[in-house]
This record gives sequence, C-alpha cells and structure tokens, in this order.
Amino acid sequence: MANPVLSAGARSIRLPHTAKAILVRSRQRCALPASASTALCGRPTSPKPPSEQPRQGAAIALSIKALREALAGAEEALRNAATARDITGAKVLGAIDAVAQAEIEVEKGRLAFEARLAEVGLDETAYELGCVDIRQIAAHAERIRAYRNDVAIAEAQPYSRSSHHTGSGRS
Repeated sequence: MANPVLSAGARSIRLPHTAKAILVRSRQRCALPASASTALCGRPTSPKPPSEQPRQGAAIALSIKALREALAGAEEALRNAATARDITGAKVLGAIDAVAQAEIEVEKGRLAFEARLAEVGLDETAYELGCVDIRQIAAHAERIRAYRNDVAIAEAQPYSRSSHHTGSGRS
C-alpha cells in the first residue's frame, strides 16, 4: 500500500536506499505538516490518542535508523567509487606514460636503423628491395652446403688418369 504522504515522484522510486530516495524522504520529513502550524499556536500536535504515540515514536526511530544505515551505505559506496576512480585514473596516466616512452623507444630504434643503413651504404628503398632476397637465403645456403660437400667428396677420392677421358676413344 502506497504511503499517502509521499508524492507521486517519491512513490516511483523503487529502491529505498538510493541517494535520490533518501533526499526525497528527508525533504518530506522535514516539511511541516498542516498540524504543525496548529502546534505552534498551542493546539495539540497529534491527532492520535496518547496510547499510539509511543508506537509512532518507535516507527520514527526505526525510520531514522534505516536512513542512517542507508546514508552510511551510500557514503561507503561513494568512497569505493572514488577509490576505483583514483585507481583507474592512475592506470590511465601510467598507460599514457608507457605509450610516450614506447614512442621515444621507437624513434630511437628508427634512428639507429637509419644510421646502420647509412653505415653499410644502403638507403631504405635498397634495403626493402633486398628484403625480398631474404626468403631465398635458406635455399641458397643449402645449395652452397651441397656444393661444398660434393667438392669435399671429390677431393677425397684418389686421382687416377684412367678415370679421365683423354680424347682418344674409350678406355
């Protein structure tokens, strides 16, 4: 059952412990009811009989306790959010510093590469054209090894005149 004291906007708030809900409830409780003006004039402030007043006081005390707990929870959530924000900010700043440092290192590497190219007498275009030949290096190295192996085998065999063709027919 909806509380008739709450406004339509306050009834639309579903979570009782949100900051908005706490603000709305505190403003409603701080507003003077119509009977308060009569209390200031010396008339009774409570239309309820005195036997119900202790129950009303206990309900108010429970409500205050719940509001304090909600406020403490909201403050804790705010502190946690601020801590998370600060940690995230520090991580972002660290990442920005890391990117700046990486850019410096890349520039140093590029300059060192250009200096090395100049040292060996190449420009970047000649280097890039030479990179195509890199894929063929393994195949050329294998051919060189095979050739050297064949030369070593040929040198290891004894030399005989009969094995060579002399040009005068077959031997």
